[in-house]
Amino acid sequence: MTSDDVEILELMFDTNASTYYEDRVPMVYSNMFGKAAWAVLYNDEFVTDEEIEFMQVFINHGLSTDDSLLLFEEKPFSLECHLDFEIVKDDNYYLLMEMIGK
Repeated sequence: MTSDDVEILELMFDTNASTYYEDRVPMVYSNMFGKAAWAVLYNDEFVTDEEIEFMQVFINHGLSTDDSLLLFEEKPFSLECHLDFEIVKDDNYYLLMEMIGK
């Protein structure tokens, strides 16, 4: 994720892009905030400053929760779904956990 992604997301919100989310297959999130949080957490082993800024854009525009968000740490998943890496639990990781209410 880059600062360009943050800027694009901000522009999308500024132009009233739809935030509607529908997935016919039950997943571990139920809205765009949850999907973004999932992507930030599980795209690689680090939560970057840009990813924190990305999530903050959602919060600034009123999307700040996903009651269905389920993290790997909260539920054992099948072996087919496990990560090939361990997420570094640094300051950004804990800040993200606070941002998503975990």
